Amino acid sequence: MAEKYIIRAFSIEDDNAETLYTMGKIRKLSSQTDIAIYCFKRIIKLGVNAIARQEYSRGKAFAKELVNDAKFELYRLYFETDPKKSAKYLEEFEANLKKGVGTIFQPLCKFLI
Repeated sequence: MAEKYIIRAFSIEDDNAETLYTMGKIRKLSSQTDIAIYCFKRIIKLGVNAIARQEYSRGKAFAKELVNDAKFELYRLYFETDPKKSAKYLEEFEANLKKGVGTIFQPLCKFLI
């Protein structure tokens, strides 16, 4: 059911960061990793400033968190297939945590692979 609605939202606005994040999570759960990777990389490519300017945006702090959480999702998605990429995304994620960027992955130790 959720997939039906997120596909509809994606068809209305395919560059909305929150829609991309939700689509990525749904595709990840469905083992459609290529689409999930696309969604999370698209969020990173959009960047904090563009996300913060989107209609219905929750602000710059949330945009930073969303970009950082997309990096963590990529760390998990690449963990088995491309350890170097996985490590790169985890390193970027942890560097942002040290700068004070928030995350939904708390406590972090429960989510590390």
